[in-house]
Amino acid sequence: MIIGIGIDLCEIERIKTAMEKPRFLEKYYSDSERAYLEKRGVCAAESAAAMFAVKEAALKALGTGISEGLSIEQISVEHDESGRPSVIFTGAALERFRLLNAKNAFVTITHSGAQSAAVVVLEA
Repeated sequence: MIIGIGIDLCEIERIKTAMEKPRFLEKYYSDSERAYLEKRGVCAAESAAAMFAVKEAALKALGTGISEGLSIEQISVEHDESGRPSVIFTGAALERFRLLNAKNAFVTITHSGAQSAAVVVLEA
């Protein structure tokens, strides 16, 4: 049973500009996300925008967005060997995930021109 769905669209250029600022990546991206971005080379901004969209979509799927103690930093995007993304919740976001009795979080990412988009679906 689907218990939550979220979608977000993120401008790649906005994230590319933000990445030039000190501490942006350290503030919003986990160690493993930053390591993934380092491997992406010229596609790093596109991937960072996609990850940011996943984080926002995940918070929407939790039914709150950024509120009630939930934040972007509590969502991490991991990739398996084939590149398939998954969502990892920590802190208050993980508590909310459990409160909703969610068992799985599914994510899909797409890029088109100047934007990246993500959809997150929570399943009981």
